[in-house]
Amino acid sequence: MTSPTDLARWLFWVHLRRVIRADRPRRLDAFHRLWRAQHASARDGRGLMAEEFSAILGAVPPGLVADAYRAGFRANASELLFDTLSAETAGQYLVVEGEEHLAAARAPGRGALILLPHAGAFFLMNAVLGYRGVPMTQYVARGVAPEEVARANPELLAATRWRVETREVREAAEDKLPVHFFSGRPARPHLMGCLERNEVITLCFDGRLSRQFALVPFLGREALLSPGPFQLAIASGSALIPAICHQPMTGPGVATLAPPLFPEPGESWQALMARFFAGDIERLTRAHLADYGIYLVHCRRRRAVDDRPLFIDYAADTRWQHYIREAEPD
Repeated sequence: MTSPTDLARWLFWVHLRRVIRADRPRRLDAFHRLWRAQHASARDGRGLMAEEFSAILGAVPPGLVADAYRAGFRANASELLFDTLSAETAGQYLVVEGEEHLAAARAPGRGALILLPHAGAFFLMNAVLGYRGVPMTQYVARGVAPEEVARANPELLAATRWRVETREVREAAEDKLPVHFFSGRPARPHLMGCLERNEVITLCFDGRLSRQFALVPFLGREALLSPGPFQLAIASGSALIPAICHQPMTGPGVATLAPPLFPEPGESWQALMARFFAGDIERLTRAHLADYGIYLVHCRRRRAVDDRPLFIDYAADTRWQHYIREAEPD
């Protein structure tokens, strides 16, 4: 089944990259203005986003939903640059704040894990750091949904021609960056090797594909989040760096890195996870909540079919409990 949304995404990700080039910044500036068209056409999305923001903030500030569409559009548009991005041009499109925290995290020689939400242009952050000589690995789900999952949810996940080509083109562009993308299982042996070589791993802590989850207070709600990164940090002794990527009204995107958290002697992954979410990541995410809006809607749309919802206050049933009680660590 092909939807107008599939065709729109195909045109955006496959064909617009032929026009948007890293050495032609004015084209991207002009293209950014089209966020208003996406915002205007996203009637149900605007409503869902307002509900998500309301669950976090209570009253939704005027303009927050519109700003979320602006920020999301700019972040997505940055990925159109990947085919033509270079060490000379990358810094024009994203600035990294707090690189000294990354250096401090890597100083013991055990690598570091940058943990951030699905917000802003985090792939571009990886590229900027990679062009500066930092060995970067992004742990990320790639490809289309498994066949059995797609058959069960054809409207959302079916591998149509348009979805497959869109995914292939996007991943081919990503592979041109100075970043290693890893999506295999079991993940731990590979990621432990990266940390032993003092490399940097970037993980979105709110990904939905883990086989084990924990309930964590996040943004004033109960979030279902993977303990995997925290188990990895305990096993390796590597530091965690809370971070977020965000899109100011004008100028380049920004990646903000907070001071690192080092595992304490004898600390459990549960204690480290609690310490992480009680610290800078809550402040950073709330400060740039607009940049998180598109992902909040993405997760909310899938609540009817998702047995691992981001927030359990909209879970369709209690299947998520299985992943807490019975699953083995990744």
